[in-house]
Amino acid sequence: MLQLIIIAGISSLILIGGITDYYVSAQTDDYAETDADLGQDGFLKGELTVFDDDYTVELFANGLDFPTTIDFIGNDLLVLEKNTGKVIRINENGEIDKEPVLVVPVYNGNESGLLGIATQDNDVFLYFTESFEGSSPEKPNKNTVYHYSWDGDNLTNPILIKELSADFWSHNGGVFAKGQSEEIYFVIGDDNKRTIFQNDPSVPSSNETGSIFKIHTDDDNRVELFAVGIRNSFGLAVDPLTGNLWQTENGMQVYDEINLVENRFNSGWSAITGPSDRVDAITDPVLFEKGIQSLEGFVYSDPEFSWYNAVGSTAIAFPDMTNFAKYQDWLFVGDFSNGRIYKFQLNSDRTDFIFSDTNLKDLVYDPDDNLNEILFAETFPGGVTDIKFGNDAMYVVSPFYHGSIYKIYPKQLIPESSQINIPDTPILEIEETPEEFPYTGIILAIIGTIVVGIILVIRKKRRYLKN
Repeated sequence: MLQLIIIAGISSLILIGGITDYYVSAQTDDYAETDADLGQDGFLKGELTVFDDDYTVELFANGLDFPTTIDFIGNDLLVLEKNTGKVIRINENGEIDKEPVLVVPVYNGNESGLLGIATQDNDVFLYFTESFEGSSPEKPNKNTVYHYSWDGDNLTNPILIKELSADFWSHNGGVFAKGQSEEIYFVIGDDNKRTIFQNDPSVPSSNETGSIFKIHTDDDNRVELFAVGIRNSFGLAVDPLTGNLWQTENGMQVYDEINLVENRFNSGWSAITGPSDRVDAITDPVLFEKGIQSLEGFVYSDPEFSWYNAVGSTAIAFPDMTNFAKYQDWLFVGDFSNGRIYKFQLNSDRTDFIFSDTNLKDLVYDPDDNLNEILFAETFPGGVTDIKFGNDAMYVVSPFYHGSIYKIYPKQLIPESSQINIPDTPILEIEETPEEFPYTGIILAIIGTIVVGIILVIRKKRRYLKN
């Protein structure tokens, strides 16, 4: 009974889609399944493990108050505390500044709060559920995106970029991704709305919830509607090689997703969540039969991968090309419910996944499937809410259980290509051999053939003259 009470209390603060989509709840049926063991305190128990012998994991920093997402500013990390509204700097040695670099007024109920950050040089973007004085009906809470300037010590000069509704305490989304041309993407969940943006054409609305947006930083931070039909999401990432945007999305009890998001993508909610060839993926048969095209020009496509039992999918990230070069054709995804990091191998054009396990080739991880092929690490005790690569390592945010950030890195650091010394050996002598050498041999062979031919002709003529 005590364990159920503790879990129920924690569930009231959880971070992910649905009423308690990211953590086991004793109060509701709307939760993400977990097959991990829970300790008496409600946290995941077991040994934190990386399933690659070339890598190790260590605690980088802890003692934070519900950290959600992170990004690098130089070699330092800026960390968001969901409930306090504080942006905190941690240096590359894991030392936490005594004073925050910024504090913003947040409404922090359930999935609301300080949720997303993206840095570009000295430009910093934040997404948070802004609390206005007294939260009066005339001035309700809003999900807001601001641009700040970094002066080396603090975030200053806030400029409002986008304001969206925050009428419900869950499905607020909030994460960012940075593109190849300095564009920035961010996402908001459906805010418990059912409008044309959730594929119900009978309810027109200008409230753009359940959507992904693109900020054009080279055009005065102009904001473009990029995708719709999103239930809730806590993971966006841009492929550094192709520029393609990828996203994780949270189902209800079933079908968390990974999606490749092209411009004017429609993810299908609230008509469907999961692959369309699964009958139980259709959440509203009437809307589904009408066709998922409630907003003109936004096109539905099935997810690239799904978990049948929702796991509370969160961060999605592409590795750096130095210390994680062996994973250059993979992407990583975190989950909250089991404290796991998954790995997915990309195909040659980096638009789909490759699996060797026959049971995964239907692009759904079902309860009886083997997880080994896609499991990179597990049992982060406070779940996983963010993954970032930098400073030659993978940094993992685990908000519960002492508010921790972990660091995964190679046991033997891999030097960058510019740092690799080419030995001064006979190899250089081979490289210095003139390129004409093989052609000289060919020419000599041709001349020899001609000479032999001439000799044969002369001999024939001599025989003819003698006769």
